[in-house]
Amino acid sequence: MGSKKTIVKTPEALQELLDELSPGRLKVISYTGRLSDKLTVADSLLEGREETIRGRSLVTNLRLDPLWSLDRTKEAVQRKSRETSMRKYGVPYVAQAQEVKDKILNTTVERYGVTSVTKLSSTQDKRKATNQERYGCEQPLQKAEFLEKKKRTSKERYGDHRELRNPKVMQKWLESRQASGTMKLVEGKTYQEIADEIGCSYSVAQSYYKNNPEDKDAKALEGWSKHRSKLELTMQSMLGSLNLVYLQGEYLAPYRPDFVLPDHKLVIECDGLYWHSDAVNSNKFYHAQKREAYLDMGYKPLFFRSDEITNTPEIVKSIIAHNAKQSEHKLMSRKCSVVHVESNKVRDFLNENHLMGYGRGPAWTLQYGGEIVAVLQYRKNFGDIHVSRFCSKLNTSIPGAFSRLLARLPKDCNIVTYIDLRYGMGSYLKSLGFTASTPSVSFRWTDGFHKYHRMKFPGKTGYDHKLHRIWDCGQARFTLVRS
Repeated sequence: MGSKKTIVKTPEALQELLDELSPGRLKVISYTGRLSDKLTVADSLLEGREETIRGRSLVTNLRLDPLWSLDRTKEAVQRKSRETSMRKYGVPYVAQAQEVKDKILNTTVERYGVTSVTKLSSTQDKRKATNQERYGCEQPLQKAEFLEKKKRTSKERYGDHRELRNPKVMQKWLESRQASGTMKLVEGKTYQEIADEIGCSYSVAQSYYKNNPEDKDAKALEGWSKHRSKLELTMQSMLGSLNLVYLQGEYLAPYRPDFVLPDHKLVIECDGLYWHSDAVNSNKFYHAQKREAYLDMGYKPLFFRSDEITNTPEIVKSIIAHNAKQSEHKLMSRKCSVVHVESNKVRDFLNENHLMGYGRGPAWTLQYGGEIVAVLQYRKNFGDIHVSRFCSKLNTSIPGAFSRLLARLPKDCNIVTYIDLRYGMGSYLKSLGFTASTPSVSFRWTDGFHKYHRMKFPGKTGYDHKLHRIWDCGQARFTLVRS
């Protein structure tokens, strides 16, 4: 063609150059602007000037061929992309070609030392910052409108807002995971096939074999699934009695919690004592990491152990109701009288209303109509005051109860209290001037049926009694400096 090529980088520069073209002159123009601008550029050029452009100039590097075809729809562009990919690589999408996959993997490992750039903390931080700037949250699905849109789209396409409940989608998902090697097989069977055989859910089978990779006995899974089913039935009954909408088997990558309450952004885990001890999982930070992951996704997690669900279901139910703002009764603390009592006077109240039961020391109580409705139990410890227990009556919300009882403690001592992060946050303490230290995980000994305080078997002596450690999500220490 012999004409010198002119390179332009912006839509404005391209428009200006075309406006200056003299009739009868042929000019080769290479547009190197952003891909997101290209369709806009093509549309603006074609509008009322098809002959000028086609007859007097040749614009290259738009890649989408919009100047030589009036078919500029999204479907046409996608169709041409697939055709090109099939011709070059034998697959409809370039990323599906094994040679491309291998090249991407090798380049990523060579440059960054990881198999995917999404695993880089810098990438994760940048993604969170971008989402925060655009949507006001770190994950788009934390925004109610996006979550609802996803659910609507899934329901329209697959008949259910949970895609994997569609048999075809589930089958395709299983096949793709098997082909990629991410789907584990047990004796040649998938988790789903084993789950169907013994009558349990996929998530139960997945959880069992993830924690017991060497166990090939389906009977062991069957026994475990029956135990799980009993816990889940008890929890289902609790949630049903509170009229709370819940989902089971919902995937919150990389975990699959036992229950998700989408309307209240709550996650509930039902942890068997044996299956969540170090007899099965040696990672002592497992529950703490899980909790952090849920919090990052905008959910407040509640972790309950099997003995708590079985032996103190009403307390567990009350905690759930409080977090879902479904407490049956509400009292104002100013309408209650403050009464100091000895420890034996609150023993029954704490055993019936606090998940950890009775503690040590005297107590300040709130009483309404002569009945105890809230208790703050405390004791002296090396010059500080330690709050060992605080709770209100089951299914009763008493705003301001803690601060009113706190005011009765000595003013010349620092106040220290601990929050079990399995089901607490301590946000109300921060509003009262408490400062939090870095949480540290702790444990109880268990035989699979009961729990024992860690100091009952100091050091590692619990193992001598055939016990195992079950780690928590962390204990957060809060201190109010007064002295």
